[in-house]
Amino acid sequence: MIATGPLIRRRIAMAMIAFFVLYLVLAARLFDLQVLQAEDPTALLLPVDACFAGRPLLLLTSHKAEKQVRNGAAVTLPAPPADGTYRVYGRDREFLALSRVQNGVLTTIKSCFEV
Repeated sequence: MIATGPLIRRRIAMAMIAFFVLYLVLAARLFDLQVLQAEDPTALLLPVDACFAGRPLLLLTSHKAEKQVRNGAAVTLPAPPADGTYRVYGRDREFLALSRVQNGVLTTIKSCFEV
């Protein structure tokens, strides 16, 4: 008896699923080995601001502005940059937030600092 049509497609689909699951298991084990072999596993992690590397940097120089950003308040900037989305850093160059400048007002989209 020759298997044709839907039966062959079902078997091929099952074989593909089995291969994909095997691939995921092997990839997870390889990742686990890399983490276990690393002297400092945290060195494998990227900082949060790396996710927003394509956005321009905005460094806050005022203690008051930094405090407002940390509290989630909107900040009116004295010398505002062009309207857009920025990576915002505090005076000590700690990544604080992803924020939007619109009409000279800085508003937080997502805060990312340690509490």
